[in-house]
Amino acid sequence: MNELKGLSNQYDVIGMFECAACPEGCDSCTDDRPCVVSLNWVMRSSILALSCIIAFCLPMILFFTWKWQNIKVVRAASPVLLRVIALGAFFMYGTMIVTYFKPTIYYCTARIWLREIGFSLTYGALMLKTWRISVIFRVRSAKAIKITDVNLLKRLGIILAFFTALLTIRTLVAPPIVIVGRTEDDLKAYLCRTDLWDNFFSV
Repeated sequence: MNELKGLSNQYDVIGMFECAACPEGCDSCTDDRPCVVSLNWVMRSSILALSCIIAFCLPMILFFTWKWQNIKVVRAASPVLLRVIALGAFFMYGTMIVTYFKPTIYYCTARIWLREIGFSLTYGALMLKTWRISVIFRVRSAKAIKITDVNLLKRLGIILAFFTALLTIRTLVAPPIVIVGRTEDDLKAYLCRTDLWDNFFSV
């Protein structure tokens, strides 16, 4: 058309007209509108910072239970089990670190392992401490019942082995994957898939 009007053809000039790249995550586009949901990084960073502060305070608790383990109050609370509880809490706070980044199969797998192993350590130790107290107070004979921390750690090892076996089976049979969800505005959101295994562990 330009040649018919006596004008030069600008379409043949290299670099005159170029297609701009679509925004990240778009399969096709007609403008520069985003296709992936924008995350609130300020809020996510604040939650991550708070979790890291609490997680890095846990070694101080470990040091406290080791330094003053001979004090009557600390000794009565079972310092070894207190350390196990703190270790489990550290693992559970680790889930906040791996969920901060963009989901991948590795982060999704680490999230599950950290959460479940941390849960088994923390609440397993709490449950066993409560169980020991209940056994001692329910005894009706004059003979004293002695349940040492070593006995509780053996039982905790069984609980941990059970969770580890379940997690191994879950990882091999149905490994976590990243799925693409959709918001109300039809924006993509990358998520770790939640399936029956996650519901089973939640129960």
